[in-house]
Amino acid sequence: MIIDAHTHVGRWQTTSSFEEILERLLQEMGKAGVDKSLVIAWIKNDGNNVSTEKLVEMIQGKERLYAIGSIDLENHEATDTDQLEKWLKAVNYETPILF
Repeated sequence: MIIDAHTHVGRWQTTSSFEEILERLLQEMGKAGVDKSLVIAWIKNDGNNVSTEKLVEMIQGKERLYAIGSIDLENHEATDTDQLEKWLKAVNYETPILF
């Protein structure tokens, strides 16, 4: 089994949607023989990067993808840690979340 342990879904030089970029990742994984991918979320949605919340939503039902969540440890708010706890409690075999 081949696992790509460091991928992102971001719009740095494209106008594609995050969903289109995610589908391209899956296509490229297939071409390269990659079985699973750990997709790293950004701290917050900033237009070019996907937050943990958005990434978890996007990979629902995609069993080849796993989310690595992020929060800003230096400038986090109580709501960030509350959300982190919610995601940790929501972990299941269909949508694994790694922190």
